[in-house]
Amino acid sequence: MTAKRTTVDEYASLAMAKYGRLELTRAEIFALNAENDILTPFRLRAENQGSKRGYFKVPYAGSVAARPPVAAAAAVSPAPEAEADAAAPLQNVVALPTEKDETRTYIPAVDPSFIAWGNAGTIDRIVRSKKFYPMFITGLSGNGKTFGVEQACAKANREFIRVNITVETDEDDLIGGMRLINGDTVFQEGPVVEAMRRGAVLLLDEIDLASPKIMILQPVLEGKPIFLKKAGRYVAPAPGFTVIATANTKGKGSSSGHFVGTQVLNEAFLDRFPVMLYQPYADAAVETKILNAALTAFGGLKDEEASDYAVKVLVRWANKIRAAFDNGTVADTMTTRRLVNILNGMVILGGKSALTKSVELSVERFDDDTKKPFLDFFKSVVVATDEEIKQAKEAAERLKAQQEALARGDTVTAAPSQPTSGSSSLDPALASIIEKLKKDTGTP
Repeated sequence: MTAKRTTVDEYASLAMAKYGRLELTRAEIFALNAENDILTPFRLRAENQGSKRGYFKVPYAGSVAARPPVAAAAAVSPAPEAEADAAAPLQNVVALPTEKDETRTYIPAVDPSFIAWGNAGTIDRIVRSKKFYPMFITGLSGNGKTFGVEQACAKANREFIRVNITVETDEDDLIGGMRLINGDTVFQEGPVVEAMRRGAVLLLDEIDLASPKIMILQPVLEGKPIFLKKAGRYVAPAPGFTVIATANTKGKGSSSGHFVGTQVLNEAFLDRFPVMLYQPYADAAVETKILNAALTAFGGLKDEEASDYAVKVLVRWANKIRAAFDNGTVADTMTTRRLVNILNGMVILGGKSALTKSVELSVERFDDDTKKPFLDFFKSVVVATDEEIKQAKEAAERLKAQQEALARGDTVTAAPSQPTSGSSSLDPALASIIEKLKKDTGTP
């Protein structure tokens, strides 16, 4: 019987099926030929010498023949202009499986401490729509941009793949590159391709730290297939795939010095985001809810009144610092994330002075010109809050005394300046303290 001729790619497929590699000894090549009644489609000479003595490389040309079959929805045929790149010899290359791995899931867990606010409704609708609609979220640090996107995906039961961008991030990190695994040079797909295949939400975190190498994502931001040059194939995005980016700037760099390393992003790159959302810090009412939820998640304090006090002081302190930052009095601001960490520290440290100690530890990272006014603001807020609570308690005691006097039939003359729980000038939080005190003391 006459042995059949075969192509290099067909030969590579047979070699992978039998040996799981593309470097073979003479004996293995002869055994493969005999088993399949074929001729060797390349020469066993120096140009095909393998990485080990006595081994020869199958000069694999990079077609899909030597890989496990790919689902039709996950790949498209190479465009004509890409065929030259695809035909470049990739010797001793094995492609990892390119179908979606159903044994893994990237759906984040729902965090009960998350409080929806601000742009949450818009983000939720975009994530739930499963439409390709890239979104750029900008705002000062530590105000929940990334957390909000993660929890939108958790709520919508959507897969979420987060990639943190730095100035060093390049095509190899994002799209994929060659890796040495078990002696074989393997093309391993990157997180962007993984998200495309899975129809996941891809979060590009801190996108404004990127170098011009980020431009490799141009076709991805258009919702189009991307050609994997090193693997010689196209990958098309599965239904549901979209991209969300977060940043501290709008892609125009930072002149204030607060966000060192941020870059001026290419305008054509930015223009591929049809939506830009600005996220400020939450207002006092919302931030109070956020901190209360975080404190509960940390295990809370045994004394409910102490918990309310800590949250109230921190929210007032943060807003005082932010006002000073906005008018240029201080060089730094206070993030919601730092407030949450202070609460965590307070729970861990425990004791009467835990709040003050946790604040002191937290602001130690700032220089003296910032740390001193921060601590001064904190002390002034504590003093003012203590005084208000003292006044509220005194008001509650007077109310109780009046009620007791009225019950005895005595004539009661109320002080004209005396605050009451119904006074419009009384802080709502203090009014609630009065009501609690009245309840505790049995005052109607």
